[in-house]
Amino acid sequence: MAVDAALRIPPRPEMVLGEGTVDSLPELVRRLGGDAAFVITDRGLVDAGVAGLVAGRLEAAGLRTAVHDGVGTNPCAADVLAGSAALRSFGRCVIVAVGGGSPIDAAKAIALHAANDQRTPDQPSCRVPTVAGVDPRGLEALEHGVAGLAPAGPLIAVPTTAGTGTETNEFAVIDDHAARRKRYVGHPSALPRFAVLDPALSITAPPRVTAACGIDVLAHAIESLQARTGNAYSAALGLEAVRLVVAHLPAVVANPGDRAGRSAMLLAAHLAGLAFATTGLGTAHAIGHALSARYGTPHGVALAAVLPLVVRFNAGERRDATARIAEAAGAAHGGAPDAVTALQERSGLHPTLRELGVERHELPALADAALADQVVDNAPRVPTRRELVTLLDVAF
Repeated sequence: MAVDAALRIPPRPEMVLGEGTVDSLPELVRRLGGDAAFVITDRGLVDAGVAGLVAGRLEAAGLRTAVHDGVGTNPCAADVLAGSAALRSFGRCVIVAVGGGSPIDAAKAIALHAANDQRTPDQPSCRVPTVAGVDPRGLEALEHGVAGLAPAGPLIAVPTTAGTGTETNEFAVIDDHAARRKRYVGHPSALPRFAVLDPALSITAPPRVTAACGIDVLAHAIESLQARTGNAYSAALGLEAVRLVVAHLPAVVANPGDRAGRSAMLLAAHLAGLAFATTGLGTAHAIGHALSARYGTPHGVALAAVLPLVVRFNAGERRDATARIAEAAGAAHGGAPDAVTALQERSGLHPTLRELGVERHELPALADAALADQVVDNAPRVPTRRELVTLLDVAF
């Protein structure tokens, strides 16, 4: 793959990887000029003791600390509005997002919402409820970038699952329940300043969650590699992510306490996130977003239902990239789809659409929702409606 002379890589978070790196949080908060930390997480991580561990480290260092655990599985407008109100009430601070993709995405939107919760005469559409999707017209403007937004407060991301790689970018994926679709909200200031990847924080994740998150990592890497916008930088990152997932995902599913494996998976998620930040994603994610928005399907589970089929569908347009994926996965030339299927089976996650609650007569509407998702534009071969319905029927 030739190096594109016009390739431009924007700043990314400073990443800290390794067991015990959670102990560096107080220092990082202070490096951002903060003497207080507002932890955004979900109830599951509170119950698992992870949120308390993080808050305890911050409080022990003398930082004023609060924990907000009101983020749902698929964060929506109500989650963002409630979090923003709590953040404004807490006052000036550094935001520490602890969790999988949902709390970290929600934290980005909450940070933007809290910083912009005032209507101004020249920016009527920038009142913060539009960030969360309350006003679809305002949200659409934000999706395409609105000038004049006040910057979000400083944010540190602490992933507790190896999945979304959302710590590497400035975008939040927020549910729009009224439209039954996902909205993309982002601003350069919402990019986390630091990403703290501590494998000890991920060992409480159940095996099925670990498997689903790992398939998300694999999908990020593969869709970046197969994307029409692929480049040498993203390919290097994506191929290493594929190698790490294939080598370590089944082991951490079978043995949740494998901290070395979990560290490798956190690194894979981070690398894949960096890769797709320069390429975008594709058809598998478009379908996955539609499934999550319409049926509440966990993101990685939704991807697992269609990823091998999408890889095969794209293979003819991206033969070299697909061959490199197969090589990285340890499969024979051209065997990337089969390698993905084999990995999912070894990890115990290969669902059908029927098992996810989809009925066959709903497939055309599901295809329409996927084709309306902007990530499909990055696919090397954008499917027609008929082709996508056929693919979904195979996945059924």
